[in-house]
This record gives sequence, structure tokens and C-alpha cells, in this order.
Amino acid sequence: MKTRWLAFSVLMVSPGAFAQQIEYFVEKTDDLGYTALRARANGKTYTLIDTSKKMCLDVADQRDWDGNGLKDALVERITACGGNCCPNTYFFVSAFGNGRFEVSTDLADSWTEPVIEKWKNAWSVVIVSNNEGVNTERPQEVTRRFLLRDGKGVKVSESARTNMGAVVEMRSEIFVKPDEEHSIAYDLDGDGRKDVITGTLWERWGRIFWTVRFANGKEFKTNDACKRIGVLKTMANGVHDLVCDQDTVYRWTGSEYTTSDVVSAAPAPVKPSFDCSRASTSIELLICRDGRLARLELQMAGAYKNALSRLSPDLQATLKRDHAAWFRNYSRTCAASANDQDRAACISRYLTAHTTELNNRR
Repeated sequence: MKTRWLAFSVLMVSPGAFAQQIEYFVEKTDDLGYTALRARANGKTYTLIDTSKKMCLDVADQRDWDGNGLKDALVERITACGGNCCPNTYFFVSAFGNGRFEVSTDLADSWTEPVIEKWKNAWSVVIVSNNEGVNTERPQEVTRRFLLRDGKGVKVSESARTNMGAVVEMRSEIFVKPDEEHSIAYDLDGDGRKDVITGTLWERWGRIFWTVRFANGKEFKTNDACKRIGVLKTMANGVHDLVCDQDTVYRWTGSEYTTSDVVSAAPAPVKPSFDCSRASTSIELLICRDGRLARLELQMAGAYKNALSRLSPDLQATLKRDHAAWFRNYSRTCAASANDQDRAACISRYLTAHTTELNNRR
């Protein structure tokens, strides 16, 4: 439900003093778990959303989003007050001074934390939405960027993730009952015999658990589940690549399918900007063994270096602070991913968005 609540009060202070004193917080006031959203400013507390709205909220971020000198907030509305049934939604809270606040309509929903970054010298939030859930629909993913303007979330860009074309594929939409098994046959390894990819439905998420059975007796089984599993024209080590969902590629290493771009013991053709021999975090280690992520990281590092070179000393200092804040958020969010596939998607999303922002930095 998209609703706007306005709370007005008069507070005769200068905007600058008001901005420095504003702090947004949520407070649980009953046993049902519902929270109230409040703002504290210069010794006064303002209730922006009370528990009668039956919401579970969290302050995702607070800063001067709209550049008016007053601290605003990005708030997360936790769907169903927890669990993993549904994605959470986000909205803005604007401060206008003198005790006046405004709550925006919902921006978009997401299963993952949004990316906060500068865009054309203004703070923006990038939210990735998809139709993941208890369904067998074809996967769709849309990335939207929002700014805060005059109390409203303004969408300034939107892009949809595209599907890679497959030679043959199996989709979860063909399953009717959870105990069904479907299969597709294709000569994956070029030996003239049909290999078989079988799938069973994971009813909770409408995804397919799949197994590859080669005609020569070899078998590969994975716990990864896809809304779509298909065969691509491209090959690695003499075996056709597979595509999961829209564009996640599995390549044959010689013994198994993996989502990494590196399908042999050879070093990645593109090295990141940091020394992989000293890599220690889950993010660094994944980038070092995934050529595509290494390329994205190298592009981001180059964009950062170029941005610094064209800015004045004062603006360089600002960029360094913004970049450090971005890096902390990127590291924390992607490190918390459930598995390497999710972590790779998180890394790719953050690096791509930040490179774009750095290239536009003036």
C-alpha cells in the first residue's frame, strides 16, 4: 500500500542547526512487533509513522539526500515483519526545517540491500527488483535509480536485465506438480550422443534442481536451482555452456560445471587492480578467480583514478571520502551474500554502478 503521511510542527531554528540535530530512529512500542518511525530534532521528538499503520520499519540510511542542508532518511519497510516470503520496500523521509517532515510513496522492492552512491553530484539509491518468490514465472530483474526531490522519490533511470538465448531450455513454468521430473536432451560434449539434463521442482521458490547425465556415464549434480536451465552455443573444454535464469553462465572445467569465468587452473586473462597473491576476503578471492569480475574491478579502479585526476584538490578530498564510504557499504553487503553466485551478482552490480558514477563525476 502506497500512502503518504505528513507531520507538521513549528520549530523556530535555522536550517543549518536543524540539520545537525536531526536523527531518525524506529521504536517498537507493542508486543506485535510493529514499529514507529520517529525523528529527534533539537530536543524534540516527532512521530512520522505510528504503530497504527502496522508496519515493521528500519532506517537504512540517513544523510542530506536532496541537498537542502537538512538530513533526510531512506527507510526500509520489512514485508510481513520478517521471514523470507517477500522482498522489502524502500521509501524516503524528507526534512524541510522547522519541524516539517514528509514521507514519500514506496520507491521499489528488493531482496537485497540497495546501493547508495553519488550520481551527477547528487546522492542516489539504486534498487534492484525481481520477481523471485513462490511462483514459476519467468525471471525478470529491473534496476532503478532514485533521487529525492521536493519530498518525492524521483526515478532517473531504469534498465531491465536481458535473457541470453539458449539452443534448448527447460523452464519451471512447465512443472505442474512438485514430484514431476522433466528433461532436455542435447549432445553437450560433441561425441555424437545425446546427453540429458533432468530437473525437479523446488516448490517453495518455483525453481528447478538440475542434474546433467552424460551419455558416457558421467554425472554432474548441483544444489543450485534455476527458473530456467538451458544450453548455450558457446563451449568450454569441449562441453557446451549452460545458462541459469536470465544470464548466469555455467562452464565446464573438465570435471564439473561452475559459474566462474575461469574454467582451468590458468590465471584470469584480466587481473584486478590489487595483488591476488594477497587476497584474503571472500570478495577479493572471488574476483581473482572470475575474469569477468576482475575486468569490472579493474574498470572501476581506472575510473576512480581518472576522476581524481580531473578534480580540484577540494573535490578530490570529497571523492576520496565518498569512495571510502561506498567501499565499506560494498564490502559489507557483498560479503554477507549467501553463496558465490549471489556474491558475484552483488559485486557486479556494485562495481558497474560505481564505475558509471565515477565516470560522471565532475
